[in-house]
Amino acid sequence: MRLTELGYLLVPLGLLLVLLGRSRPLLHLLVFFSPFTASTIVIIEGSRFGMQPSYWIGILFIFLVLVKRIFKPIVLARAQLQFVWLIALFWLYSGVSLVFPFMQEFIGISPELLNTGRPEYQPRPTGFQTYTVTQFAYLTFLLLISLCVMIEVRKFAEIRELTRTLIASAIVTVLWGVGVQYSSFFMEFEYPEWIFNNHPGYSQGFEENLRIIPRLSSVAPEPSMFGYFLLMVAPVLLTLELTQDDVYGRRFQKWVLVLLIVGAIIGTSTTAYVGLVLAVALVPFTVMYAKRHAWVQVGYALLIQLRYLVYIALILLGLFAVARAALPYVDLEDLLAVLGILTVYKVDMGSGMDRFAAFQRGLEILLETGFLGTGWGSNSTFDLFSTLLANVGIIGFGLFSAMIAVPLHHCWVEYRHFRSLPGAALSLGLVHSIII
Repeated sequence: MRLTELGYLLVPLGLLLVLLGRSRPLLHLLVFFSPFTASTIVIIEGSRFGMQPSYWIGILFIFLVLVKRIFKPIVLARAQLQFVWLIALFWLYSGVSLVFPFMQEFIGISPELLNTGRPEYQPRPTGFQTYTVTQFAYLTFLLLISLCVMIEVRKFAEIRELTRTLIASAIVTVLWGVGVQYSSFFMEFEYPEWIFNNHPGYSQGFEENLRIIPRLSSVAPEPSMFGYFLLMVAPVLLTLELTQDDVYGRRFQKWVLVLLIVGAIIGTSTTAYVGLVLAVALVPFTVMYAKRHAWVQVGYALLIQLRYLVYIALILLGLFAVARAALPYVDLEDLLAVLGILTVYKVDMGSGMDRFAAFQRGLEILLETGFLGTGWGSNSTFDLFSTLLANVGIIGFGLFSAMIAVPLHHCWVEYRHFRSLPGAALSLGLVHSIII
């Protein structure tokens, strides 16, 4: 076993912060390294085991917050108490669901499970699987982080600072992807995967390309996962722009928003494209509705976004010019063909067909088990909706939806009450971030 270069930095730094009792810097590190899902701080030779930076920091953060609260009482507001109860109910139900396979086998129900991350499992397994216990441990860890963040962050100014850290992380990861990963393709030098793309448990997609275009995955295992992260940050920035609010300077935020959208586009992830369309369609209307503006102003808000289309078009034309200079055989027809693969022909291609088939199979498992599911972590499709339904059924899906709805409703109400205050638009931006 050996530490990676990132491990040599984060392991002693994390332990030092714990010894000093500094939970807030740990939380900022957790937020910053959350998209680094292709990275590990430790490697065991001959093993697929790895630990993402956010997992290591998250363990230390949970430990420190809980230890500090032993000596200090926790006072929770009504909305926080509702959130805690829903988390507890969802966790408890997910734990109970681990015995569903035994119950179903007893009455003669044994559907074939689906794990898209392990296609080598043929024939598909049925019944109880030991890996579901590991998946439940991951769920417990993530829910504990949610609870500890709720306990630790008590002021709106702290949310503002954490949002600044999240935006900074997005800037770094996009610049790394464009400046290093893309450059390694066009300038033909070896990509330094040992820095951020070294997790042995994931297939690393930094060398993927779509015909003549490299796919941007940056610090994530593949482009869709990186697109998910960008879609967490871009709606927040778009909301701040439309409400004329800021956490950084407004001009700086505009260019960061353009940078993230360009990163999502050149990432060639259909997931990112769908998310961007939803953001453009949803955010202006909810912003104007929350501010009680007239429909004329909604249309004006949409026209404002045409500026971004111009900026993005100019940047993409510049990238095309660079690609044309580096790869003389690239032409517009090739680029249009790639765009067609990612959009209108997606469902007819291998990736699109696999995703649609996995979605259908998830719903089939739900029906085969009488809407109960086969237990937490037993199935893994390509989307959260069908994965939850296949695993924990209608009841578990309802509990999960309620657990998400409580903070969403609280953020919406907070913005409607305090929308005139500086920084209040962050509450609405977080709503858009979670939904999209």
